[in-house]
This record gives sequence, structure tokens and C-alpha cells, in this order.
Amino acid sequence: MIDWLDVLYQLLWILGLGIILTTASLAHWLAEQSAQSMRQLLARPACRLAMAVGLGLFGLGAALLVEPWWYKIGWLGLIVGALWQGQTAWRSRSDWLKQD
Repeated sequence: MIDWLDVLYQLLWILGLGIILTTASLAHWLAEQSAQSMRQLLARPACRLAMAVGLGLFGLGAALLVEPWWYKIGWLGLIVGALWQGQTAWRSRSDWLKQD
């Protein structure tokens, strides 16, 4: 029998990792197309928010899958850091469309 809850938890970390890799790939492509470095593009609030969402989903999926409670504390720390990073990126959203 398929454990659908486990499938959902696996989906969360895979989706989070996909968002992180997609954001990095897009930043790499944009860096090749423009005169900006990849570091400058990843420092933009939109990229920081996408990375924070991806990292939060990755951490949530991992926290739901691990057994010992002390592992969960570590993953929850990562989730809190991702939430903080996402909040700071969201607050600076007026700069999203500005070109450096």
C-alpha cells in the first residue's frame, strides 16, 4: 500500500530543491546574457525570495521525514532562517524591477 502522506513529504523537499536549482539556473543564464555577475543577480530580492521559498520547502519536507526529534530541531532552524530571509526579501520588493 502506498503511504500518501510520505509521498507528500517527499514532494515538498523535491519541489523545494527544484525551485532552488531553477533560480540558480535562471540567474546563471541572465548573467551570461547581461554584464552582471551571478552574485549580483542572486542578491536581488526576487531571487532571494525564490531561494528562501525553495529552502523553506526543502527544510519542511526533510523535517517531516526524519525520525529523531533532535533532527527535527535542526531542520526547523533552517526553516526559521528561510522564513526570515524571505521576509526581508519581501520587504524590499519595491526594488524587484530596478536594474543595477
